[in-house]
Amino acid sequence: KALEQLSPMAVRRRGYAIATDEEGSVIRSVDDVEIDGLIRLLLSDGTVQCGINSITRGGRDGKEKNG
Repeated sequence: KALEQLSPMAVRRRGYAIATDEEGSVIRSVDDVEIDGLIRLLLSDGTVQCGINSITRGGRDGKEKNG
């Protein structure tokens, strides 16, 4: 049961998404994308293709760094 909770599908059912580039590689950093690029979000019930129109660098919590 605990192992099932960690499966990628179980994580997506809890509201998380997995972002991939157009070739299917997982995006782990803002350095992996560029303005006007395309990404795919794998959701629990399908896939969404998204265009990148801005990038904000942030810390571990996703908040923008000052300075």
